[in-house]
Amino acid sequence: MATEQLPAAHDREESDFTGQKRDTVVIVGAGQNTAHMGDSIARLSLEHPLHVFEVSQPLIDVNTDRLHMTNTEEGHRSAEALLGSRAVHAVYLSVIPLLHKPLLDKYLGHAGENEIDFVVLPKPFAQNVQELRDMRSMLRAAIARRQEIDPSYNPEASPMLFIHEHYKEKGAWHELRERLNQVTGRLGRLESVDIDIQEARTAEDEGRVAAFQGGALEDLGPHVISLGLDVQSSINTTDRYAIPNRSTTTVERFRYEDSELPEGIETSFIVHGQTAIVDQERGESHSIDFTWRGGKGLVNKKDATLTFIHPDTGERSTIVVDLRANTLAIPDAVRDLFPITEFDDNGYGYSVESGLNGGDPHQSFQHIDEAAIVTKWQQALRNQGSKQAPIIHRRGSELRQLANAA
Repeated sequence: MATEQLPAAHDREESDFTGQKRDTVVIVGAGQNTAHMGDSIARLSLEHPLHVFEVSQPLIDVNTDRLHMTNTEEGHRSAEALLGSRAVHAVYLSVIPLLHKPLLDKYLGHAGENEIDFVVLPKPFAQNVQELRDMRSMLRAAIARRQEIDPSYNPEASPMLFIHEHYKEKGAWHELRERLNQVTGRLGRLESVDIDIQEARTAEDEGRVAAFQGGALEDLGPHVISLGLDVQSSINTTDRYAIPNRSTTTVERFRYEDSELPEGIETSFIVHGQTAIVDQERGESHSIDFTWRGGKGLVNKKDATLTFIHPDTGERSTIVVDLRANTLAIPDAVRDLFPITEFDDNGYGYSVESGLNGGDPHQSFQHIDEAAIVTKWQQALRNQGSKQAPIIHRRGSELRQLANAA
């Protein structure tokens, strides 16, 4: 997917950026993930200088004076000059998970020197808990350096690191998350959550074998975990209900036949879990069942179903978020809370554009603390699932049917 041609930079020598206003955005890596942001990047570039650092042919159209091929001496020199100019507002590291740690070390160094404002990484933030610790140590060092330079710097008010978890910012999900506390006031306590992120295309079809090396739990796990955490945090803003940080899970792993991924790496998974919800008004504790499914080489099924039960009438209600069509299906009892049920932003659009162009990045990206919780969940689920080999299946299967057959 290509965007319209990005506008040319102002007339200047390629490496002479000094003195510019700090509103430049840098995209490091213009592969598949960046291509998803094509339209928002095109709009963003109309208001801000937007530069791309690459080592191969970018999948978006970029004017040559804003494309820095960093595997060449000239491109590396011009990229470093731009970073050192203090003209850069944000850097989006659109690279595979294997490169997150080394590149984050480099760019947090620039942030620590107050040469850029903040860095954004796509999910997953870290591949495992040890890498998470190392990256958080990098962040602490960068914060300390920034505060040494500028004692007024407040890392809570202006974080220098965010995570782009685009499923959280899909329009339909975002709308439900913002109103979930009001929903429980009418529909009652949450009883179950069922999340599916199944894709028909394989990692091979997408040319993402390298990016998918860690398996489906690494690649798609952060999506379902983040949505699950969203539900918990939203419920916990109510006066009546609370979901504690305790749960039990089981993990099943699957793999489509003839996969090119390393032996034993899963292409899909199912997580069955149970947690509690406390009705603080009645002093009662009830269970919540949750099921998370994700993977490739399956069917196209992306949705989330939340079931509620009213504490007085026992009536059950459901809300369905279609994560492909970006729509909400809601019961009449809460219809007035959702005047809009069809949305355009798929998590790569206005939310990214707003977060990078000088708007509040807190509203567009995931906070590092939540991303850290996702990493810990992800590693725990991977450890749990690794106790059994993946079940081999034909491509085009549906996970619910595979689980029943297994």
